[in-house]
Amino acid sequence: MNLTLQSLLEYDLPAIADLFNRSFEGYIVPAQLKALSIHHLLRREALDLSASRVVLYEGEPVAVAFINGRGRVCRLGAFGVFKDWRGKGVGRWLMEQVIAGAKARGDSKMRLEVIEQNLPAVNLYRSMGFQTVQRLIGFRGENPVGAPAPYSEVDPLVSARRLIQHAPNLPWQVSGETLLASNPNLHAFQYGETSLFVEFFGSETALLRGMLQGTKEEVQTLFRALFVDYPGRNWRVVAIFPELLVQDMRKGWVIQNETP
Repeated sequence: MNLTLQSLLEYDLPAIADLFNRSFEGYIVPAQLKALSIHHLLRREALDLSASRVVLYEGEPVAVAFINGRGRVCRLGAFGVFKDWRGKGVGRWLMEQVIAGAKARGDSKMRLEVIEQNLPAVNLYRSMGFQTVQRLIGFRGENPVGAPAPYSEVDPLVSARRLIQHAPNLPWQVSGETLLASNPNLHAFQYGETSLFVEFFGSETALLRGMLQGTKEEVQTLFRALFVDYPGRNWRVVAIFPELLVQDMRKGWVIQNETP
């Protein structure tokens, strides 16, 4: 096949969002991004447009790979092949190019997450030398019952720095470095040595973005206090948290059917 590569720097934000959406058409978990979402990825997750690649066939895009970068570690933040091109070897070819690019940049590690039910992707990554490190899980709760407790809201910058210091090996999306660059809607709440990073969407949804755990009791107490002070919301812990970190939070939550 006459495949070539092009940098994402050649595209504006709406075009990048369109490439992403076309690459994830019919995906196991629906995914749709807008230009603003790409802006957030650039800021929060260190999306490197110069390292990210679009696969072209006779000048037309057929696949895309988003690369995040910090120091000498990179992450495959998104990887998709257009629906009509799947199963034709495009994904493997693109992975070979992405890995070669990481080596050329001098990166020492490449990370990624994958939905474990997406067997074609899992098998591709394993065949390319990737190994399973940990399982990520998530939860949701609709208007959960809380209990008052004294806590404080603090500057997310301060809490994110504590997270980097005390939990340096978290997954990319919940790391202190990511939280340092999050948008103004992020709030940090502290009780004892525990910090919860929460993003609110209107009056309906509260999304856990990160956590620095003190004791298990502190985590439960702080959550219940937030349930009281921010009532009527659907609380979500997206499936980007290590299972060992959040497994004790299962009580009172509904486990989501999404496990990268």
